Amino acid sequence: MIQRKKQKRGYEVKKLSSVLFLILFFLSCFCYQTPVLANPNEEIIDFGAILKGNVASKKISFKSSDSNTVNIECVASSSYHWISIDPDHFILEPGEVIHIEVSISTISLKTGKYVGEFFIYATADPSQISYKVLVEVIEKTPKLKVDEQPIEIITMKKNESITRTVLIENIGGDTLFVNFKCNENWIELDPLELTIFENQHAFLSMKINIQELDRGFFSSKVYIQSNGGNASISISVRIQEETPYLFINQSIIDLGEIDPGFIIKTDVIITNKGSGILEGTLNTNHDNILISDTLFSLYANQTKKITIEIDPTKENKNQQYFSYTIIVKSNGGDEKVVILFKIKKKLPKLSINKLIFDLGEIKNKDLIKKSVTILNEGQGILEGQIMCSCDWINIDKHSFSLNNEESIEVNLVFNPEKMKLGKLEEKIQINTNIENKDIVIYAYRVKFPPIMILDKQFVDFGFVELGDIVSNNLLISNIGEEELDIDIVCDCPFIILSLQNSIIYQYQVIEIIITTIPSASLEAGLKNCTISIKSKLGIVELPVKIDFIKKSTVIILTIGNYIAFVNNQPIKMDVPAQIINNRTYVPLRFIGDAIGAKINWIPYPTNEIQIQYKEKLIHLWINSSQMVIEYAPELKKEPEKKEIDSVPLIQKNRTLVPIRFITETFGSLVEWEAKTQTIKISF
Repeated sequence: MIQRKKQKRGYEVKKLSSVLFLILFFLSCFCYQTPVLANPNEEIIDFGAILKGNVASKKISFKSSDSNTVNIECVASSSYHWISIDPDHFILEPGEVIHIEVSISTISLKTGKYVGEFFIYATADPSQISYKVLVEVIEKTPKLKVDEQPIEIITMKKNESITRTVLIENIGGDTLFVNFKCNENWIELDPLELTIFENQHAFLSMKINIQELDRGFFSSKVYIQSNGGNASISISVRIQEETPYLFINQSIIDLGEIDPGFIIKTDVIITNKGSGILEGTLNTNHDNILISDTLFSLYANQTKKITIEIDPTKENKNQQYFSYTIIVKSNGGDEKVVILFKIKKKLPKLSINKLIFDLGEIKNKDLIKKSVTILNEGQGILEGQIMCSCDWINIDKHSFSLNNEESIEVNLVFNPEKMKLGKLEEKIQINTNIENKDIVIYAYRVKFPPIMILDKQFVDFGFVELGDIVSNNLLISNIGEEELDIDIVCDCPFIILSLQNSIIYQYQVIEIIITTIPSASLEAGLKNCTISIKSKLGIVELPVKIDFIKKSTVIILTIGNYIAFVNNQPIKMDVPAQIINNRTYVPLRFIGDAIGAKINWIPYPTNEIQIQYKEKLIHLWINSSQMVIEYAPELKKEPEKKEIDSVPLIQKNRTLVPIRFITETFGSLVEWEAKTQTIKISF
């Protein structure tokens, strides 16, 4: 009562504090911009089902907005005595977060469902926040289990005590409190009370003092009272004339925990504590029990050990607790032997042959392949998942189910191209129904070395006329990650390169322009040379092939047209090509200048024309069909005299010669197009 009054007085103080707090809040609204209180919590706090007498708590949080400029003061209040808030008064600075604990106590509550409420008052927006609190108070009850089979004792001896043991079990929940009582002084109980936890058992020992009784028949009851139910055990004793008397050393044999998969052996010792011959049998209704001797015959005070073998593997594999009964019947009384044991639960055991992989320094793009073996070294089924969120690790199996001593091999493939640069540490998670383990992967990823790629294996310029400038290109790329520093040289004096050195970065492509340059000393023919590309990867040699040919000259003239074309370039002549006496004449100096011949005119008195072309010196005379050809001394060739079918002419101070003279003397090719009267001369 005093405590309730104190609680009530406390509630009144809290209410008064809340009222004063609200007054301060409303006054503060006139002085400051109202701060904002963030409330990310649910408005209903459900504690679910809680055992009576227990205490439970949950946390909620509040945050003062970052934009606030003043502190927020908060007070928590509830009119329900079984709800408490800690702290019940707090101050939040701008941007600050606080976690408060909401607790409930079911000590004073009866079983059932409860709905409570509490409030948060704040000098902020919102100024009041309410929460509902839900809880259901429940109870777990214990349950008594006793073998109430009557105990019958027949004896001839009055100077002995007989002890019987009874199994007491709690097959319910919570704690079982047991009291034992008997109104007869010839029965001693040990203990008189027991405390048995959930799913546990204990034993009651009953000592029957025969010396306290006369001959005849006696009976009584042992009363068992508990918070999980009541029971009673009837005990009867018959004291008669001396006869065989059956005595068993243990009526309850508790073997404790037994390893699975083994045959269980225990002994039962039978003694004849009476007179005469004790004869009897041992039987059981369990087909997985083997009794070494099912018949016995004992003289007075004679003892016999009988071995009991139990094969629990023939029972339900999921069963853990076992109880077997052996019935012993004789002419000296009947007994039963209860054998108890618990099979240790079969548990799988996870074994992994390797838990750490150190891949070392990764220098290239080659895939790295490893494997790991997962083994079940325990009993039962080992089930699990293999997980990894890393994109550069590939796993070929993602789940497994293994019986005892079964294993699987999991193949791991590591892709260096997907790795980030630097030191790496990743985990492969092995989660099973018994335990979890991680396989740790270490690697040190460095830049891949440069890889040089050329777009061609050789450079072929084909035919190039002497004096022409011709270009070809070479593309060089780097598909590695490190930069590639190269030097490019060529052993050809008639070739120049657009680049002599360069740094090529990852995936960069550079172009090298290879150009021929004119050279007076260069002669026609096939030329082979080499472009060398030097880098830290070594030297790559690129063959270059150029087939130089003499430069050709093509002259196009049209009869009567003053415009001629030399290599497609138009040139105006002083005298056009003409047909005279059915012979085609062309201007000699124009032709000579086009092909690089030197022409010398000696007018008087010979009217001689001298033409210097290559290794020949040709002599012509105006209006004469005579022609003399002299050769260079190194040719060691005598001069030749020839006749031409048409004589050279002079027209407009220009010498005209027959086209046949051009073809025969200079070795040119002449093509005639009759339709357009066009002459094409190729040198």
